[in-house]
Amino acid sequence: MTADDEERLAAYEFLSWLDEPHQVALVQHRATHRVYVRKVLTMFHTDVFSRLKSQPAIGMPVIYEAVEHNGTLIVIEEYITGTPLSEILFNRGTLPDAQAAAVVRRILVTLSCLHAMTPPIVHRDVKPENIILTPDGRTILLDLDAAKGYDRRESRDTEFIGTQGYAAPEQYGFGPSSPQTDIYAAGVLLNVCLTGMFPQDMTVFGPLGAVVKRCTAMDPADRYQSARDVIAALDFITGGGAASPQARTAPEPEPDTASSRDAARDPLTTGWQSWLPPGFRSPYPLYWIFSGACYFFCLWITTGFNIEGYDLTMIVWARIFTTLFFLMAVFFAGNWRGVQEKWFLTAGRRGFERFIGVAGTVVLIIALFFVLMFWIGGAFSGSHIVEK
Repeated sequence: MTADDEERLAAYEFLSWLDEPHQVALVQHRATHRVYVRKVLTMFHTDVFSRLKSQPAIGMPVIYEAVEHNGTLIVIEEYITGTPLSEILFNRGTLPDAQAAAVVRRILVTLSCLHAMTPPIVHRDVKPENIILTPDGRTILLDLDAAKGYDRRESRDTEFIGTQGYAAPEQYGFGPSSPQTDIYAAGVLLNVCLTGMFPQDMTVFGPLGAVVKRCTAMDPADRYQSARDVIAALDFITGGGAASPQARTAPEPEPDTASSRDAARDPLTTGWQSWLPPGFRSPYPLYWIFSGACYFFCLWITTGFNIEGYDLTMIVWARIFTTLFFLMAVFFAGNWRGVQEKWFLTAGRRGFERFIGVAGTVVLIIALFFVLMFWIGGAFSGSHIVEK
């Protein structure tokens, strides 16, 4: 430590401990009175902190000082206020699909910035405890203690660093940590946010489950090859926007406007894909063919029946109401534009509770259909439907 280093560190006054056993404290700059976090690390890679001090990453605390002293690294970094994702999951159990995808997407943006550096920085400890959701809608990735630069010449990691459940196989000595190591952890994180469980215990169903499975493949070569590829997959599934050529470059920080903060706090699906009917938002063409055939068959039935004893006007109205209520039931069951997250019977529920809520709502839609048809048709109960 040089005299200049000592002078800079002396400018920060101790306030209180955040985590005394791990030497994490709140400090205040004597001149500006701004509050920062001071960490004293015993396990670190100096080059990671030096590079991020000169080139801050989106979605991470800014590093102001990183000074080596007697085998430790003294770090002064931005103080982030907010709620740990681990606490949110502990209280709520799981997150709605759209919110879980949005949180993981913002973490992937941060990882993409780390991986785009030369050499790439691998975080190696992505988990809910290291993620903060701030009041202004940001998602911040903390803790660079395990981070290291990626070296293609390494054949394997020399020591285990990471958290059980989130650590990729290569972190147990089966190969070198790489950007795919963080992609593995991001897939686990997505599954935990959606199910409350690790993928090996239960993997979420549907297109998001396919993303989790590819992220957490045992062989890094079978995973997504970049964080940007995972972002593109999530955007396609949730309707967040197609992967454009611009999306394949390192993501730029989103403007800090009121509308962007509101969108971060309430991540509803956006983009033209979110308006597609259920079955057509999947990335698999086979789903489109099957869904199209089902829609065609059902619409052919709902728009092609006759009711004996009714004039043409009443039959047309009956066909219109039947089609509308059929689409209403399908769109709700398919969670079109996140509608299930806004309905009290399904919002925030998972598994069997979610199934019961969806089934009960569909039954209510069908019951409402018959009530309206009886009201419109009067003697509808005495009629019968015949196919055209």
